[in-house]
Amino acid sequence: MEGPEVVGLGSLNLDRFYRVSDPRLLVEAGWPVVPGGEVFLPDDKMPELEEFLRRHGEYLGASGGGSAANTLYALGRLGFRSALLGVVGEDETGDCLRRTLAPVDTRGIRTVAGRSGTAFILLDEAGDRTILVFPQANARVAEAGLDRELPGLGPGGGHRPRFLHLSSFVCAEARAVQERMVASLPAGVEVSLDPGEIYAREGPAALERLLRRSRIVFLTRAELELLFPRERSAVAARRLLDLGPEVVVVKRGARGSAVFAAEQEIEVPAVPVRALDTTGAGDVYDAGFLAGLLLGLPLEACGRLASAAAAQSITGRGREAYPDVSFLRRWLAGEGVG
Repeated sequence: MEGPEVVGLGSLNLDRFYRVSDPRLLVEAGWPVVPGGEVFLPDDKMPELEEFLRRHGEYLGASGGGSAANTLYALGRLGFRSALLGVVGEDETGDCLRRTLAPVDTRGIRTVAGRSGTAFILLDEAGDRTILVFPQANARVAEAGLDRELPGLGPGGGHRPRFLHLSSFVCAEARAVQERMVASLPAGVEVSLDPGEIYAREGPAALERLLRRSRIVFLTRAELELLFPRERSAVAARRLLDLGPEVVVVKRGARGSAVFAAEQEIEVPAVPVRALDTTGAGDVYDAGFLAGLLLGLPLEACGRLASAAAAQSITGRGREAYPDVSFLRRWLAGEGVG
């Protein structure tokens, strides 16, 4: 069996979806959230939130989640060999998270004592989401020794993936695991990084070791502003390029995206669709862009493929509408690419 083309490491969560009439209800009730944003909360607050949502929300269902997990799952559906590293708890949720990742290779997911990570996705009438995350098992990733046991990367592993894809963890110990991992990567393995709001809030100096080894960084415009406050997006993206990456991709939702490289600045329009749930769209964008790179497409085509994949994903809830191999074939045929 051939090894993975992309290996990912990031938080693993069960996404629980609720319809709420207005996310500001949580603000009025004292929850430290920003409508449309993401917040991480202490695990002992989860029963209180469950009770609040029982009274003020409508439960819609659950799906596997986590930024890197979504990206690797999307790559697997697109037909690329992918493997995921992470931790889950000793509970039914952990078993569910593994099952729902097929066709991703999950042998690198370790089990630790306690509950698996959980994210509450609150959807308003427009399909926009507010996320409240309880890290739980994800806070213990440093205990799992993932930097010592990498599928295809560890001692004696004869296979080298093309990419190691990283997304954020809440705890600093987990980021240290990622830093050790990228420092020991063999030549030829490229790093893609999606820092999310968590890492972006830490500032560029805190991410130096990851940025220096990354080939490509994916982030939203809001995350770029957290890294470089008061800078115009184009200037901030250039400053980020100076820290090590070859490519910086700025995701702007319905306004499309922008791809920055040494001599390039490419505007990529969004693909208009009726959005049911925007959760994970940025993660699927990452998958589409990495798929383009794996296929040897130029950066502009990678951006177009990423936009089309992200648009497809938001026409369903959770992962139910993620693009697949037939989507990729149709897109390539429409682009005139063999």
